[in-house]
Amino acid sequence: MLWVVVALAALAATGAIGARTAGAVTRNRIAVAQARWAAEGCLAVELARLDSLARAERPLEAAQGDTLRFADGASCVSVATDPSAQPESDTGRVNLNAAPPEALARLPAFSDEAVRVVMDRRRWGDRFSDLFQVLGRLSPAARAELLARYGALLRRVTFAPEWLLVTATGRADLSRAEATIELVVVPAGPRAAVVRRRMW
Repeated sequence: MLWVVVALAALAATGAIGARTAGAVTRNRIAVAQARWAAEGCLAVELARLDSLARAERPLEAAQGDTLRFADGASCVSVATDPSAQPESDTGRVNLNAAPPEALARLPAFSDEAVRVVMDRRRWGDRFSDLFQVLGRLSPAARAELLARYGALLRRVTFAPEWLLVTATGRADLSRAEATIELVVVPAGPRAAVVRRRMW
């Protein structure tokens, strides 16, 4: 009789542990789903911003980053990055209107004077649309140096992002659950088109 009581107690304990584990797994799945929904919310806001730029026939621009907080306590952070404006760009092209001085200095025949001209004009909020706008502000010696390598330079510069990397990370409330979604977005006429999507 005692062994029946022990067996029933063990069975009840196993059931309680199983129920607790199943509850924890379910809570985690719900938290991960909330984190994904939050990330999707940030992406929707960022894509709407990029679409409005494309409809206005303006170049896509990298955003400083945005944080959204949802009513259920979830939150997300999104950022749009222009790879051609990064210091160590591996795209082969450099965005003249956004790249840092060290990236500009690595361009063919781009002297310190040319870097200074670009950075000064950007401080005033002006944008370049072609290299002649840079040439017109250079001294004769710096202009001659740049013109000697003009073809090589023209192949390395761009005046707007050719594509953006948009990343959104969502978090669920009171949980460590996190979801990240990454998009590659390109200009496609009157809209911003997603050409790649990854999620983890």
